[in-house]
Amino acid sequence: MRRVFALVLASSLALGATMCSSDPSSPPDGDSGGLADGRFRGVFAGSGDLAGTAEVTIQSGDLRPQAAGGASQYSVTGTVTLNIPGVGPITVDGTLDLATSAVTLSGVVRGAPLTFTGRYEGGRIRGDLTTPAGTGPLVLTNEELGGLRVHCGTFDGALRGRWNLLVAGGRVNVVFASSEGQVGTGEGPLEDRLAAITLVPSGSATATEASGQFTGSWVLADPERRGSFAASEAACAALVPSNPGADGGANDGGADAGPPGVPEVVIDRGGTVRVGHVAVSGTRIIYSLDHPYFTQKREIAAVGGDGSAPATLVPVNAEPENGVAGLSVMAGKVFWTTNGTATPGSGLFSVAVTGGAVASHGLVSSSELNDDYVAGIYRMVNDGSTLFISSYGASGTSIRSFDASGAPAATFDETVVGTLGMAVDGADLLFGELTGLRRAPKTLASASTLLSAREDYGEFDTLLNIVSDADFVYFVTRELNAAKLWRRPKGGGPIVAVMAPAPKQPRGLALVDGYLYLVLATQGGQGPGGSSELVRIAKTANNGTPTTVGPANFHDVVTDGTYVYYGEGTRLRRVHK
Repeated sequence: MRRVFALVLASSLALGATMCSSDPSSPPDGDSGGLADGRFRGVFAGSGDLAGTAEVTIQSGDLRPQAAGGASQYSVTGTVTLNIPGVGPITVDGTLDLATSAVTLSGVVRGAPLTFTGRYEGGRIRGDLTTPAGTGPLVLTNEELGGLRVHCGTFDGALRGRWNLLVAGGRVNVVFASSEGQVGTGEGPLEDRLAAITLVPSGSATATEASGQFTGSWVLADPERRGSFAASEAACAALVPSNPGADGGANDGGADAGPPGVPEVVIDRGGTVRVGHVAVSGTRIIYSLDHPYFTQKREIAAVGGDGSAPATLVPVNAEPENGVAGLSVMAGKVFWTTNGTATPGSGLFSVAVTGGAVASHGLVSSSELNDDYVAGIYRMVNDGSTLFISSYGASGTSIRSFDASGAPAATFDETVVGTLGMAVDGADLLFGELTGLRRAPKTLASASTLLSAREDYGEFDTLLNIVSDADFVYFVTRELNAAKLWRRPKGGGPIVAVMAPAPKQPRGLALVDGYLYLVLATQGGQGPGGSSELVRIAKTANNGTPTTVGPANFHDVVTDGTYVYYGEGTRLRRVHK
């Protein structure tokens, strides 16, 4: 099940008005005040594939201010329940100001703020809900308007995402959010089960209601984009986990129960340059800025995992330099390889994790490393004292090791073809090449073959990423435009497809507790402006379906054992394991 919100708000209002006159004042124009109390239900859609339903109960005998010029604000207390495994009820406090129609709520989700700011009018509340995972519109309607029905669904076409709506009092309200980041609302009359909806900021939709479901088409302007949608009452129930306290997994094709936390922003760099490679150094997160390939710029920064103490380690260069093509932290240093057109070859560089002078350790290969957006590979791993790099050289590919000072240590002498993913496994190095999955001692002596691509998982599959635990090796392969995720017992035995083949490009792989995280991109979605997302699946799954965590850059996925860190646009994000 995709990561979603199901919100249950139980609120009560305490009157704080002071009696100053025996003549009551009037509530806002156009509202008698009679629809301000009662049970409200609504729908929510937000960035990062957020979706959900909401319920608000406002209980009071009379919400009108008691006198002209008297108090018009009323305290709101209650709870917000995010029906995501691991997140319990959240206390919220806020106000309803009938003089201005303003409604506010606030709470805290795992140390991060949750806020709602909106307006009340004619039995409806409209506004924006901001969560650690993203922001989107929330619309609620009083049941006393009559015929209240809540529908949840999706839309596709030129854009895709969440499309939720509610019906009451002969009108339809819509909230929508695309995986590309667009969010909006809509409203229109419902007559004879047909609805004509005006979309904001710019567009329209038509809908037909039948058998508890709305189906229809949508058009967004500037630029024009089109598609269709479907939403049903039954789908809203599916947004709520059957056991909110559990954190299950996927087996035999079952769906993952979803991440126990919601993605949080560690730091937002702003501007247009996206977060690139990411690495963990204790409580600090090291990341590169993904300057466009031909700009010949490199930039590396650091920040605490909680967003504290941001710092620049390698400032953006004034003179042309090859960009960052890989990132790894070892022995108090940040190592990176370069990839660009400023100078021939691909170099290895380092800087202290606290910043300072940049050290050059010479060429890694005599020709450039493949561009990340094309190769989608993780080239650098270390065991704390030795750094391993897979690279494309003038005569093919190779694996080389370097010590903590950056000096060359060893080169794998055997001819390899298409060396891509690597992982340190005890005293050994696991690596993939076009012929299969192999194991070599960390001294880079001769290697043994664990799996043959042709015989075990696909002659034309490219092995991109590898991780391991005490019992299994997990690895990602790509066949044309199909991403596959496998596991194989270390002691030998048949391999198992953890994930059903997906028509995506894969990137990165992280293992934390019982779950595997990776990034999947649509064809052509690897670069800036593309569509890629972080997904999670239980490591014990058999041909399972991963859960979408949220949008992500097509780059590394790393973990400190508690959080998974990754880039999303100009933001560095983390999600609790």
